[in-house]
Formats: sequence, C-alpha cells, structure tokens
Amino acid sequence: MMEAVDLIKETNFSEEKRSLCFKNAIYDFAYGIKSWHIWLLMGWFDLKLRYRRSFFGPFWITISMAVMIYSMGFVYSSIFKVEVGGYFLYISSGMLAWVLLSTALIEMMNCFIDASSFILQIKLPFSIYVLRIIVRNFIVMAHNFLAVIPLLIYFRVIPHFPYLLLGFIIIGIAMVAIGTLFALLGARFRDAQQVMTSILQVGFLLTPIMWKPEMVPGRLMFALWLNPFYHFVEILRSPLLGIPPSLMALKGSLLIMLGGIVLMIVIFAKVRHRIAFWV
Repeated sequence: MMEAVDLIKETNFSEEKRSLCFKNAIYDFAYGIKSWHIWLLMGWFDLKLRYRRSFFGPFWITISMAVMIYSMGFVYSSIFKVEVGGYFLYISSGMLAWVLLSTALIEMMNCFIDASSFILQIKLPFSIYVLRIIVRNFIVMAHNFLAVIPLLIYFRVIPHFPYLLLGFIIIGIAMVAIGTLFALLGARFRDAQQVMTSILQVGFLLTPIMWKPEMVPGRLMFALWLNPFYHFVEILRSPLLGIPPSLMALKGSLLIMLGGIVLMIVIFAKVRHRIAFWV
C-alpha cells in the first residue's frame, strides 16, 4: 500500500516538474522577445566590432555580395546559356536568401558557446542569444540588399512587398525555432558545426539557386519538394522578382515553421536547465 502511495507521489511530482519546465521555456521566449532592446543592441554591436577600424565598415558586406553575384551572373549565364538579364535577378535574389539562411544556421551552432561569458555571469533568457544571431543576420541581409537594388532599377522590377514581408515573418519565426534547436545541438556536441557546414555545402548544390527548377526532370521533382531550403529561398526570391511565391513553397515553409516550433518547445523545455553546464 505504501509503495503505491509513493509511486503516485513520484508520478505527480514528475508531472509537476514537466509542467514547470514547460512554463519556464515559454516564459524564457516571452521575456526574451519583450527584451527587444537587449538583443537588438547586441546584434548591432556584434557587427560594429567585426568591422571596426575598417575603411568601409559594414559596407564591405555589400561590396562582397556585389562582386559575388555579378561575377556568378556572368559566368553561369554563359554556362547554362540563358538570357543574362533575367538570370542576373534570379541568381542575385536566390543568393540573398541563401546567404541569410546558411549564415544564420552556421552561427546558431555556436550561439550559446559564444555567449558563455554572459550565460555564466548574468541571468538572462536564453532566447535573447538566439534573437541576437537572427537580428545580426537580418542587418547583414539589409546590407546585401543594397547590392541588388541597381539590378532591380536597371531591369525595372518592382518587388512584391506584401509577400516579401510575409516571407520575412515566416523565415524569422522559423529561424527562432530551428535556430534554438541548432544552438542546443551545437552546445551539446562541439563538432556539430562541421557536420552542418558539410550539409549546407551539399544543400547549396541541390537547391535551385544557380539553376532553375525547370531543369529538373519530372520524375525527380519530388526531391525538390522535400528540400526545406528550396521553400524558404523561394518565399523570398519570388517576391523580389515581383511575383507571388508558389503555393507549394508557402505550404512547405509554414509546415516546417510549425513543426520546428513544436519540436523546439518540447526539447528546449526538457534540456533548458542543462545549457549552463554544456557551455
């Protein structure tokens, strides 16, 4: 009889503990988002420190992006024998989206490790460090976008701003969810960043950035639909080209975003208390 009572008490305690962990995880993100001035300032100062004592400062990002997309546009338009004008806009908008996604994912792997001095000394929500990486990469994208503006003006293309805003919102929320999972993975396993770098190298080749989906044979289109990078690149590239994104890309990105949120909350609530020990 006493053993049964002890078992019931232990079960209730376990349920209460799980409920408390879940509430703490939700509170972490709620308070982190509310503290927008902290992660916004941290992200901005990260860029200032990166480019201090340089002549052009953060505009080196714009210069590097312009050199890359203009050179790739000339080279690959000749290789694939396509019209230069349309291909320039296609590859530049695709690279804009890819750089945002790939750089954010790589930096997320070291999110908590790089912030270990803060984590071990100051009690702040862990979500602040995730949002810091995201805002930093969106600022970098704003600099990269300056390299695309001359192409939009020259070819007289007006971006579809409502869908572009929707794409930014979907990607931002997805980056919070998936980025948190990657930050936890990178804190627990230090060699995870090298694995992610290799995956992104393959992903770049399998994602239609330098080539177009029409080049894929019909029997292999399912592989393109299963590529998560394609959906997120597409919901940014199409509005920049002045057209709405495909329904498949919108559905795919939304499903990944929602699935990432659920998975992130479950895992973050379970291991949140271990982050300080991992870093």
